[in-house]
Amino acid sequence: MKLKKLVTAVTAIAATAVLALTGCSASPGGGSGETIKIGTVPALYWAAWSDTAEAMAEAGSDVNVEMVPFKSSADVFVALRSGEIDMASMGMNVMAAGLAENPELPVSMVAGLSPGRSQLLVAKDSGIDSWDDLEGANLGVIRGSTDELIFNIALAKNDIDMETDTQVTTLQASADLLLAFRNGDIDTAVTYQPYTAQAVSQGIADAPEDMNAELTEWASVPTDIFATDEIIEENPEAVQAVVDAFVEKTNTFEDKDVWVETALKYQSGEEDLLLEAIENDVPWYRMEQSTHAEMAAAMAEYGTVSEDVSDVLLEKMNYDFLSEATGQSPEELGKEE
Repeated sequence: MKLKKLVTAVTAIAATAVLALTGCSASPGGGSGETIKIGTVPALYWAAWSDTAEAMAEAGSDVNVEMVPFKSSADVFVALRSGEIDMASMGMNVMAAGLAENPELPVSMVAGLSPGRSQLLVAKDSGIDSWDDLEGANLGVIRGSTDELIFNIALAKNDIDMETDTQVTTLQASADLLLAFRNGDIDTAVTYQPYTAQAVSQGIADAPEDMNAELTEWASVPTDIFATDEIIEENPEAVQAVVDAFVEKTNTFEDKDVWVETALKYQSGEEDLLLEAIENDVPWYRMEQSTHAEMAAAMAEYGTVSEDVSDVLLEKMNYDFLSEATGQSPEELGKEE
């Protein structure tokens, strides 16, 4: 069964979305010349990227960096494609949808950020303990998000169409789902940490273990760092400086306390709860071609894009900057030989 095509949703977002800025953070590093604008969606797993501008400032970088926060990858894509920002974090599914519309999209992937760690939540005492139970359920969904794609694929694996077989409550940001669960507005949602841990600790939702094991197997959508081809061509030194700082910051997250302390600079949360949320996670900057290709193919299989763009997506994976920053070969970083 084919799903509704998210590519049309991405097109609509690109035409109508308003940048969800909550303020801009400029690096006071004393750099001169053009400012590099970096987009980010504050999240626990993406904290190293959110902190890159500040890390560069503290290191006295010659590159001026302005950090621009957004609410979702879909908003990031609009700004990146239009040239309003130069580099950004976003889910690879949004990039794949963009490539389905325009294979010549002038944007390239320059580093990984997260391998994909979303989980399914179900309302406390909802009685939902299998995928079949989601037929007719009220789903909390952020349209155009990575989590919507993950949810769509999981439902399709069980012959459920999100648009025709369920009810959908549209949320604006992941933080909204906590209130939605508390008010009884939704039965289920797919989201990432720390919202999963917060919902469970507050007693408003459960994270069913068996269903989440299947969810991870079916749909793990990586988040990556992207840069416009224009900034890569015109100022590769600045791109390298940003990737260097990001990798250096990511490496400090081997200490989980540093990871959480950094995340709490950009989001609210309880320190102990966040530490528990990342207990089994590792810092990430790899770009695994196999995972990206598999997910791009799955998007085509389940109708979320009009065609399989996996080959084009792999061509957009530029390992030069990450390889220089880490001292590792592209193959060590996830490129297929």
